[in-house]
Formats: sequence, C-alpha cells, structure tokens
Amino acid sequence: MRDAHGKPKLYGGDFIVGRLFNSELGAAVSGSVHDIGNGSYRLSFPLPWTGNATIAVRLLHSREAVNALNYVRENFPEKIAFQAVFRKIPESPKTTNCYMTSVENLNLPSSSKDRGDRGGVVDDAERDGNICSLTDSKLCEPWLCIKPNTSLCKSLQHLHSYNYEAIPWGDEYQELFESEKAQEPLKANGQSQIFVENNDRVIPSQHRCEPVMSLQPSGHYFRNEWNPLGYTLKRFSRQDVVTCLRGRQVLFFGDSTIVQWWNHLTAMVPTFKKIDLHIQEIHRPFHAIDTVNKITMRYFPHAYPFICAKLQRAVDFTPCANAIDNLRGGKDTALALALGPHFTPFPLRVFLARIFNIREAVIGLLKRSPKTAVVIRLVSTRELILDYARFSNWFLFKFNEALRAAFQDIKGVAFVDAWDMTASVDSYQLHPNSVIVSNQVNVFLNHICKQG
Repeated sequence: MRDAHGKPKLYGGDFIVGRLFNSELGAAVSGSVHDIGNGSYRLSFPLPWTGNATIAVRLLHSREAVNALNYVRENFPEKIAFQAVFRKIPESPKTTNCYMTSVENLNLPSSSKDRGDRGGVVDDAERDGNICSLTDSKLCEPWLCIKPNTSLCKSLQHLHSYNYEAIPWGDEYQELFESEKAQEPLKANGQSQIFVENNDRVIPSQHRCEPVMSLQPSGHYFRNEWNPLGYTLKRFSRQDVVTCLRGRQVLFFGDSTIVQWWNHLTAMVPTFKKIDLHIQEIHRPFHAIDTVNKITMRYFPHAYPFICAKLQRAVDFTPCANAIDNLRGGKDTALALALGPHFTPFPLRVFLARIFNIREAVIGLLKRSPKTAVVIRLVSTRELILDYARFSNWFLFKFNEALRAAFQDIKGVAFVDAWDMTASVDSYQLHPNSVIVSNQVNVFLNHICKQG
C-alpha cells in the first residue's frame, strides 16, 4: 500500500476486502485478509469451483481514515438527534428533545458544546422542566425525553430523528474521505485472473448445518446459490418451507433488514394471511398467520435508537431482551435477531450494552427451553456513502466482531453471515437484492429446521 503522496506505507491497519468471482457461473467467495503490518497484505481464497476466477480487492478505508472514524464515533456521539412528540387533546402537540444518557449525566458538559450545536447539553428551559425517563430499570440502557410542563409522560406518542448538520472532522480528516480513491477497487499491477483446474468437488461436506462461526470466509456462491463451507444446505421449496414451519411461531426482532426475511417468507407461502394492525407508520410490527398449517410469524422493531426522520409510534419499539425473557420457548418457537445499522452513529458502548442484555436473555431462554431455535443475522454491508461518520461499513464490521464474541459460545445459537453473503458479491446496499435475501432465508431455515 502507498500513502497519499505515493510513498510505500510501513504500517498496516487499512480496511480491505477481497473476493474471487466468476459472473458467468454466478460464483463468488470472499478472501481472508492477513495484515502483515508493514504496509503489505496477503489475501487467501478458497477455490470452490472449476474455471475462470477474477480477483478483486477494495480498499474501504485507510488506517488513517479508520482512526478518524473511531475518534469521531467515541468523542462526538451527538451525530443523530431524537425528538419526542407529546399529544394531549385539545392542546396542540408539543415537541421536546430526547437523549441516550442517564438523568445524572444530562446536564454534564458535552464535547459538542464547544462547536456550538445542541449535542447532549440541555438548555435552561429544559433544565428547569421535568424528565420522562424511558430507561428500563432492568436493562439500564439510558433513554429519556424532556417532558413539557403541561404534559404527562404517558402522552408521549411519537418519536423521530434528524441529523446534526456538522461533523467536526477537521481539514486533515476531511481530505481522507474526499479522496477520489476512497473505497474504490484497487487496480492490479499483475495478473488478476486465474483458472482453477481439475476441481471436481466444490467443498467437502463433513456434517449437517450446525451453528458455527469463523473469521474466515463462511461460504461461497455457485449458480447464485449460497453454499456454506464445511456442511451441506438443503434447498427449501415452497412445500419444504410449510413443512418446516408447520405448528411453529417464528419471531423476528430487529430492523428493516430482517423485515426482508419476513416479506420473503410471507410471499413464498400463499396460505399466509397478513394481519392489518391498523398502524400507518413506516417502522411498525408485522403479523402474519397461516391457519391451515398453524404458523404464526411476527416482526417487532428493536428499541431505540432507531433512525427515521418520519414520526414513529413510541409503543411499537420493543426491548428485545425483555421480549425474549417473556418467551416460553420450546421446539415450536424460532427466534431471529438483527441489530446494527441504527447504532452506527453512536459510541460502541451503546451497541455493546444492547447485545449484552440480549445475550443474557438468550442464555436464559435456552436454559429453560433448550429446543428453541435462535438465529443471529450478522450485519451486511451497506452503501459506500459519503456520510462515513454516521454510517461507515467499518462500524458494521466491528459490530459483527462484537456479535460473534457475544453469541458464538452459546450452544444452540446459529448465525447467518449476511456480511459474507453481500461482500463476496460486491453488494453494498443496506437492503440486499432478492437473490441474496432468498439465500439468507434458506440458511435461516436450515438452522431452525435441521434434522436430528
């Protein structure tokens, strides 16, 4: 690697992804990136198909940019603001600010005070008012809103978010992200294509689908079908899906990326009937039932932070840990969780606190009902956008490390490696296309419906 002046770099730490692909075969696999530490990197790839293969490497962020992202994430947490709307008939609605902080810390100075925006510092009018603490006493994840003087906390009906305008990068950091080379594919100095010969087997299948995670590539595509490394996937037909889910309740917790699973399954099984909950907001619970096969399928948005500029009903957002604690569980219950995209603008501790609480709830669920199926959807890649301080793929990558660390030692928890399933095909969309979603759902079904 070279720096901005064209000089060889003598240190590592760059955020690099690599992949091997053959578009004609619908084949792709991610590479393992080994940071040698002196500015050089070694990429290794499985060779799961016979024929042509093209190597592609993308620099998502330089080490300098990664350092800048980490610094801004931890030291300038007020990049997204939240507001609450209180409604009391016949009075007009009243809007106040909300904060992810404790009551004790509400009036403490913030690093944002020096840059002149609102940040986490309340003004005199708010300081004199009352507070609606929405912090769950068991979960201890700080969340509160300022209460208008003439309103009750129970009249808090809607929430929404908006972006603070300025991010305090500094000129030297801003140049890193304005570079035309940022996040572009790297050009090969030599051969970028290979031909794989005499590969008459794709990957040896040693056992059935089991909850396994690895920092290495977890699978590959061939003919646009995902094949995990080391075990065989069943391809679920429509009838297979019905047989798998018959007599079960399937619960999805998270965000719109897992709503894609809910939508895929309800479209795949024609006997599903979507229940109209008479909620008009974008982010809301979903409920579908199949009375013929006795299947219930529900989706619940995770609790705040939840980024959406439009008003959302406060009651529609569910603390996942509490909901899991209230589950009876059992072999007739399947649970899928997805967390990540709404947490990237905030310090890492916010995400860690959330997944720690969910981890404890999952441990409790599997202790009382060990046959409950629990699946974690890892975070997938998203757009290569310029708003790096809020939504960089680097943050999502680190979230996946945290999710692996939190859940990989829990027997009975399986993973869908959504990152690998998008990065390997160079997909950078928050909501992957239908082919990718179909493959994700197929992995999910294999986990919850495995035999024996």
